[in-house]
Amino acid sequence: KNYKNKLPLPHVGFNAVKYKKTKIWNGINNLSYFYFIHSYRVSSDNNLVKCATTNYGENFISFVENSNIFASQFHPEKSHLLGLKLIENFCNLK
Repeated sequence: KNYKNKLPLPHVGFNAVKYKKTKIWNGINNLSYFYFIHSYRVSSDNNLVKCATTNYGENFISFVENSNIFASQFHPEKSHLLGLKLIENFCNLK
């Protein structure tokens, strides 16, 4: 359990992602919902990367973008049409 916020761990289910606009997010509304299943999180960023955040009792980094490196805490492949759009955008990056 996450005793600080009394929310169960692992974090399972759909949750909103707040992002900074970049090409990988084209056609996806800010605060769209993606599927999560995790117990761990990135605790900080070094301000050298663009990141997205999600709130599950507290804000945490749920997506990182740095040059041609991308990482998501959520599962795009389980996030229905929005996840497919994110994967499509990734495949079309130049």
